[in-house]
Amino acid sequence: TDTKLYSLSVIIPTYNESDRLFEAIKSLSKQTYPKKLVEILVVDDGSTELIDQKALIRHATPFKLSLFRNKYNQGRACSRNTGLRNASGEIIIFLDSDMTVLPDFFSSHVQTHKTKTNCVAIGNIVWADEIPNNPFTRYSSNRGVHRTNVSDEVPFKCFVTGNSSVPRTLIDSTGLFDEDFKTYGGEDLELGVRLHLRGARFFYVSEALSYHHHSR
Repeated sequence: TDTKLYSLSVIIPTYNESDRLFEAIKSLSKQTYPKKLVEILVVDDGSTELIDQKALIRHATPFKLSLFRNKYNQGRACSRNTGLRNASGEIIIFLDSDMTVLPDFFSSHVQTHKTKTNCVAIGNIVWADEIPNNPFTRYSSNRGVHRTNVSDEVPFKCFVTGNSSVPRTLIDSTGLFDEDFKTYGGEDLELGVRLHLRGARFFYVSEALSYHHHSR
């Protein structure tokens, strides 16, 4: 097994949900991964509420956090690209700002990249306890990677950017998100298609767990 420890860039787009964002950052601050190897990049997509940057940096301690702001709301593709243009890590982790994670979240993603080359790791998103059980939440809990019971290779169409990781070299050879996608969804699948055409393989990592605190 590869014993290397990769440097990580965690990219989190956010829009008008500072309370959930702070909870997400607090959960990242508890990670067991070496603090010198991690940078967190939060991209505020033109929120109308002001994010307290000093408090955000404080909550991220011991990890380094940078906050970027779009002048106006431009969508998640553009926001993630802002993060990518400023990221220096060898592995890019995409996480949504309405999610919290367990302390081994970074390590679980990295472990997959240690054992598999040219790989995209897709984490395990589950509804948080406070989200009501209804037909939509039950439906979304049984699609995509959740149709498979094992941590194994899955089709590229399962790629979601709410909780996933990609080697920087693979992003560089594939290109950034398509910023023509302005509304919710679509931009991750389109990048997934291009990653697939580049020869990337997609793996479901059930241990890389995130709790989703917002139902759209």
